[in-house]
Amino acid sequence: WCVASAIIMTAIFLLHLALKTKGTLEPHFNPAFTGVLGILTVGALLYLGSKLNPNVPPIEGPIEKMIPEYAHRFGDSTSPLVIVEFVDLTCAHCKETYDEFKRLLTQGSKFEIVVRHFPLVGMAGHEMALPAAGISELVAEEGKFMQFLDMVYGTPPQDITIEKLWEFAGSLGVDVAAGKKRVVDKDD
Repeated sequence: WCVASAIIMTAIFLLHLALKTKGTLEPHFNPAFTGVLGILTVGALLYLGSKLNPNVPPIEGPIEKMIPEYAHRFGDSTSPLVIVEFVDLTCAHCKETYDEFKRLLTQGSKFEIVVRHFPLVGMAGHEMALPAAGISELVAEEGKFMQFLDMVYGTPPQDITIEKLWEFAGSLGVDVAAGKKRVVDKDD
């Protein structure tokens, strides 16, 4: 649908440009022209939609493909409702979502949250996302992943530094010297 829509929009633009350069297009809104283009667009989308392969199998397989055994889980583990959240630990929007999920869980909502890392590497303002994800995994080995999230999300993103992340990890029981060696050592 996205590709078909892009092709149709490009065709409409080129048609509009061709008519404008020939002088046949009025400079103001023309309902008849717009209506014809709308009907052509809907017809093209319906035609292209009918050409889609209806025999493409849905994504199948165990939930473990989305939720590996090492994933971080919170909430009601017996609930049929499982929310998988991909987070960047330096993202303000992820913090808002995390805060809301935490609020719902403390109010007794019956669902499970699975947190997976998705650091926005290379984006301005997210320079500490990858180090935060790596250090959070060291903290998770101590069983204090959620406490680390509380600390990181409790700090304004612009104030998160590598030193601050290690400070958080150390306060949660991580051997910082050994942790720094593990993060740098590619064989471990």
